[in-house]
Amino acid sequence: MIMGDWCGREDSNFHSLSATSPSSLRVYQFHHVRRTGIIVTGFIVILKFGILSAVPFKGEAMQPAQETDSAIITAEDIFGGIFSILVIRGYKKIQPNQPSCAYDSACQVVYLRVLELCEEQDKVCDFVILPHMTHGDSQVARDQLRIWLSARMMHFRTPGDGSYYFSITPRDAEFFLNNSIRVTGFGRKIFDELTDIFLDSIASYSH
Repeated sequence: MIMGDWCGREDSNFHSLSATSPSSLRVYQFHHVRRTGIIVTGFIVILKFGILSAVPFKGEAMQPAQETDSAIITAEDIFGGIFSILVIRGYKKIQPNQPSCAYDSACQVVYLRVLELCEEQDKVCDFVILPHMTHGDSQVARDQLRIWLSARMMHFRTPGDGSYYFSITPRDAEFFLNNSIRVTGFGRKIFDELTDIFLDSIASYSH
């Protein structure tokens, strides 16, 4: 990674590079930004999975995003805040597969609200959550769970039912929530609203 300055964000790629297999892999372009909108790195890699902030590459290489004064809102900022509030409220786990795709559908409803908020507050939403045409889940939504799992903020139980159990304390969750509030510019009230939307959506899909 080439860096011209300190970057206040972690890498957006949490997967390892795959072996060469052009016929079965997709090519994605990533951009790594600071909150000022300055591009720190821009590169194209070949991965097994498309992950959050991944832009499908077709034809000619896409140019890195232009510098902008608008705040850039990522999926990890939004769902990191939502997951943190769930911990603070006493929730112990997330069950993404029970009922089928309710979690993914709830994430999509949150995403649509984030789009509205970004439009209202002149921010840039840097992710898209859409259901898969065949099985209904969303890669970006599932990646939010994998990010927390890889950071050991969630864990599995074996044997288990596919649930993701929270591994952090409410005090730690307050720290991560405050970080999401700081980098997005959204207040606690907005994150409480997004969390309520998430929970209400899961409940509606459960019936």
